[in-house]
Amino acid sequence: YIHVVALTADLTGRSFGSALSPVTWFDLPSTGLPGTAAIIRLLLIAACGWLAWYPERLYDETSRGLALGLVTATAATTGLSRVEGDLVALGVLVNMVHVFAVGMWIGGALLISRVVLAGPGGEDLVQAVRAHSRYVTPALLVTIVTGLLETYRLAGSAILTSSFGQVLVLKTVVVVILVLVT
Repeated sequence: YIHVVALTADLTGRSFGSALSPVTWFDLPSTGLPGTAAIIRLLLIAACGWLAWYPERLYDETSRGLALGLVTATAATTGLSRVEGDLVALGVLVNMVHVFAVGMWIGGALLISRVVLAGPGGEDLVQAVRAHSRYVTPALLVTIVTGLLETYRLAGSAILTSSFGQVLVLKTVVVVILVLVT
């Protein structure tokens, strides 16, 4: 919600306060792909609420595809957020791969914490850690490589001189800390 509000204010020239109203979001699709993707993502996140209230739907054969499709489509729309700079098509693809890798890395860590808190015994934890360890390193490497590619594509040599580049440097420091913790 906050992302859509901020994007509406940025792309349409409205104030943040006036962009709080969903009525003002109708102008977002006319601003291009990022605006359309933000609206679609917000709708998909609302649909994911259906999954969050009843997570057992992931185990139900009839609704598993829809549940996983909602989450996947929501993540994929993030790749459409940065369509400026050089090599836009490659940037969209790299951004989508980046979001999926981050989801596997962070989502796996959240799953491990859930197993630790809710699991009845040590065997559950061992199985969860084994399953997580099979894909966490590749996901982490893909996250780092795609993040560096996208940082270079969007900020280039202005990484330290532009405010956007400085935010990316701060984000990189946070990711380095998370990698060390991982």
